[in-house]
Amino acid sequence: MKKYVIFSLITIIFLSGCTYYKIKSKSKPTVDLNKYEKIYLGYLDLGEDRWATYGYATEKEWLDIIRRVNKSALPSYFREVFEEKTIVMAKKPGEAPPKDCLIINFQNANFLYSDDQLFVTIDFIDGATSRNLATYSAYIKAWRGGGWVVWSFESRVVNSIRNLAYFVKERIF
Repeated sequence: MKKYVIFSLITIIFLSGCTYYKIKSKSKPTVDLNKYEKIYLGYLDLGEDRWATYGYATEKEWLDIIRRVNKSALPSYFREVFEEKTIVMAKKPGEAPPKDCLIINFQNANFLYSDDQLFVTIDFIDGATSRNLATYSAYIKAWRGGGWVVWSFESRVVNSIRNLAYFVKERIF
């Protein structure tokens, strides 16, 4: 019995520290973010000049990944997580967002290769007033739950985008 209690305590302590994100800084939302029916996602710039840092032979290879993340992974995961909301995605950096929605802008994005996590600052902005409603800076891990499911670099980046969608949902609901 004593071994069972010790094992249970160790397991609880271990699992309590296993989260897929770490918040560096935050400001609490000034309004209920769930009231918005439409969400506009800004372009996620993963650093077009970082292609050599991540081991790509050419800049084009890395730019193709950034485009796939923004055209496919980011909107797909946000639609999956926010199935009751309308998700609109920026088509290119600097695009003007619509006024009738919650705008989610991503800044300072950097995939930390050595730690397999995405660092990003997320701004929640009211489209009608352009007022910043909340800001989070967080490290989003590439894995969640049962550990590694994917091994390629691109897959780890994409999985961190999936976890980013869940992180944002937890901030809104």
